[in-house]
Parts: sequence; structure tokens; C-alpha cells
Amino acid sequence: MPRPIIVSERERDFIKEALQKTFEIVLNDSNDCKKLSELIKDENLPVISESTLYRIFLVDNHKSTPYLHTLNILAQFIN
Repeated sequence: MPRPIIVSERERDFIKEALQKTFEIVLNDSNDCKKLSELIKDENLPVISESTLYRIFLVDNHKSTPYLHTLNILAQFIN
């Protein structure tokens, strides 16, 4: 059964910065998360919903705990 992973704010910022730098996108709102979701899908990777990306990177309280599978998809996408 999948388990959520506790990711520190520093780790989230690292992933977010890597995504923004590599793909020249800025994650400021749900539209940006939708664009990122579509880019991931275009790479033939499993879909990560716009709402999941929003919760991971843009919700202020950072209480979201993403699944390891989601983090692996992001790592593959960043390469």
C-alpha cells in the first residue's frame, strides 16, 4: 500500500526550484500547476493532477504529504 512521505520545506523548495529552472516555468497558481501537469503527461509519465501539485508546492501550511510514487514521477520528470 502506498505511503505518504514527509517532505521538509527545504526539500519542497529544492524540487520546485529544479522544476522552474529546468522547464522555465513559475509555479504561482493553479494555472501553472495545470501547465506542469500537462508537461508531465506529455512526457508519457503517470499523471499528477493539478490539485496535487498545488497542494505540494503552493499551500502555505505545507501539511500535504505526497506519496513516494508522486515524488518519483517528479524526479523522473526533472531527470
